[in-house]
Amino acid sequence: MEEISRGRPELSRLIKTGDRPIVVAHIYLIMEDSTIEAERSAVFLSEQTGDTLNKIKEWAIVGDAETAKERISNYIDAGVHYFVFSIPYTKSYEASLDRVARLVGQF
Repeated sequence: MEEISRGRPELSRLIKTGDRPIVVAHIYLIMEDSTIEAERSAVFLSEQTGDTLNKIKEWAIVGDAETAKERISNYIDAGVHYFVFSIPYTKSYEASLDRVARLVGQF
């Protein structure tokens, strides 16, 4: 989000000149019924990347629905128009898709 915010003046200039960019963010989304469950699921990413949980939380959304909604809102405020979510390992992929569908319906 910091990089997007820093680049926002340039994005605004491009929009004003008619050369409007499409701002897309690709985000890993690990959303469970509770933040504790989401953090447990994020261990998979930690094993794959070698990053700590705190580092993963900087570049991925890890938490419950309210946490995810807040983080997505921050990306929107930073200028993101479209999202591509990757949903890595969770204990129930189908349940994760249901949670994501409900979340996306709120925007």
